[in-house]
Amino acid sequence: MVIDLLREGVQLMLVGMGVVFSLLGLMVLSVKGMSRFAALFPETELTVSAPSSMQGSEGTDAPVIAAITASIHAHRTGVGRTE
Repeated sequence: MVIDLLREGVQLMLVGMGVVFSLLGLMVLSVKGMSRFAALFPETELTVSAPSSMQGSEGTDAPVIAAITASIHAHRTGVGRTE
């Protein structure tokens, strides 16, 4: 009786491990296939430029820059965080 339960347990374990292994293998194959498919369509290069108000000393809005800097500093130091 105990031997039968152990045999069923081992059988169930092997079936479960086989299912997991086969699904993981299928996932690896599908990811490799998708990467090969995506390689057929190369990305175009995007260029990012700063907004015109931030490029030169003319037209920069000092209070806005100061507010952004202060908010980043407050976030990094944890000001106003409630725990």
